[in-house]
Amino acid sequence: MKLKHLLVGIVVVAVAGYGGAKTYIYIKVKDELDKMVQMASPFVEISYGDISSDLRGSLMVTDLDLISLAGGETMQIASMEVKGSGPEFLLKLAGDFKKSGPPADMVINIRRASVPVDQGFGANFDFTGMGDGGSSSSQDVKPCTLGGIFQYKGVDKIGIDTLIADAIFGYRNDPKSGEVKVFFDYQLDSIESFSIELELGNMPQPGSMVMEQMPSLNNFELNYEVEPSYMKWSIVHCAKLAGKDPKLFIEELFVQSNNSYVRDLGFVPGPGIRKMLKSLVSKGGQIAMTANPDIDLNPMLFATSKPEEVIEMLGVELTLDGKPVNDLSMELPSDGQRLSMISELQFILEDEKQSAATSKTDSEKKNTAKKSGKAGKSELRYMETEVADLHRYIGKKVRLYTSTSISPKQGYLISSKGEIVSVKQNVHHGSLTAHLPMARINKAEVLQRVPLSTAKR
Repeated sequence: MKLKHLLVGIVVVAVAGYGGAKTYIYIKVKDELDKMVQMASPFVEISYGDISSDLRGSLMVTDLDLISLAGGETMQIASMEVKGSGPEFLLKLAGDFKKSGPPADMVINIRRASVPVDQGFGANFDFTGMGDGGSSSSQDVKPCTLGGIFQYKGVDKIGIDTLIADAIFGYRNDPKSGEVKVFFDYQLDSIESFSIELELGNMPQPGSMVMEQMPSLNNFELNYEVEPSYMKWSIVHCAKLAGKDPKLFIEELFVQSNNSYVRDLGFVPGPGIRKMLKSLVSKGGQIAMTANPDIDLNPMLFATSKPEEVIEMLGVELTLDGKPVNDLSMELPSDGQRLSMISELQFILEDEKQSAATSKTDSEKKNTAKKSGKAGKSELRYMETEVADLHRYIGKKVRLYTSTSISPKQGYLISSKGEIVSVKQNVHHGSLTAHLPMARINKAEVLQRVPLSTAKR
């Protein structure tokens, strides 16, 4: 056999093996994804675009769309990539790690995850049907409060209509030293960035029979940065609503009850942390925190220690823009404070409900009475709505008629940004998204549940 024929044969075998491995991984991953989509279908509609892999240890899924069928919440992700070490990682991933245990290292990279501002990343994507509709304590936080500013509530009022984030998280395990590094890093466009790295020692390894030794905290690093422009425009907007000078508004943010601090921050900051937060609210900046305990710590000690004792045991150091924050005193809420805070919050919510109820007009009350008197006598129907009001129906099924097409664009309304609306349509066994200028839409209809008497008209 000639040498060139041998070389060609080797190349063909290598290419065939490479292609075969990629095909196997594609089929296995697609099968698992489709099973997940099917399981979630009663609660969340999920679709995705392409699946690609690199035998160096990378698997990527693109164009992920999630739509909650309970509340119409939407999320779009440009790509989600899972990385490990070499082709063995991908084969383990395809096998769901059932036999060999978790890989030595894994990184998940999420790019361009986006949701509407009025929904937020804390929206309800309940896969079980047992959720609470997305209600949580974070949703009780009001804009223009200390908690609201740090949780970017009401950012639509300063020109941000979509939250867009990149995130990367994962771990690296060193079996020889027993050390594991866990990390998380994310960037929220125009608002903030956050990263954390945790290094643990004495970690039990797969197959190890030694279980009596507790893992130790070797190192901890946290960085949090707020964009100055976000803080500036948030404070200017909130101060204007309150009819106050921005500096006075900031001062009053930090003159509040302990219950308010617990509600907004989860703890009561001492003078040093309060001063740091005030600077952060005034002009943005970067907080860095490290912890380097000198000895192995038993986590059970934390439950019986005061906050300042825990801080000392962990060797915590805190800086703002590189300058140390020396006073790290704080108070954690006691059971009594929690109950008081809950009671205060319930009173506020009940007061708001009462105010909303008394503000109803007589005609609204009559309509409510009519609807309640005909409970169950309703049906789903496409109802015509104003094109300018489409942004109110994100996640709903719509039919949009244009002058350039005989048939309407029919599907889920997933976005309304500026003068463009986007409709996700099911086509054969896949989906596509149509982007329509509002000026081209002659008629818009939204699928809504209406009383039977209205539906028959």
